[in-house]
Amino acid sequence: DGPVAVGSTFSTVAKQFGTQRARSTITEITPGQRFAWDSVGGLGRVHHWFELGQEVGSTRLTKGAELVQPSFLGKVTSFRISKDLPENLRKDLERIKAKLEGSPAIAG
Repeated sequence: DGPVAVGSTFSTVAKQFGTQRARSTITEITPGQRFAWDSVGGLGRVHHWFELGQEVGSTRLTKGAELVQPSFLGKVTSFRISKDLPENLRKDLERIKAKLEGSPAIAG
């Protein structure tokens, strides 16, 4: 509820590495450039971000995540997370692109 601003909180459910429920806090909003938030859940504290950049005739969207304060579970699974995260982020971006372009969603 209320305006979205740095410090605003929200709940999230992610499907990467099983179902992850977390409480998230917005850490940065730079209109037209960057949106970032920290989530605290089963894996620990994870910093997430989206960045926008210019491409010739289009906009480039980058998505990132970093496990900054792992829980015990985050530490135990850190090798798997570091191995799988790049592909999971790529798939997320493909789904976002498909939705924006009105294409069928990509499974995954």
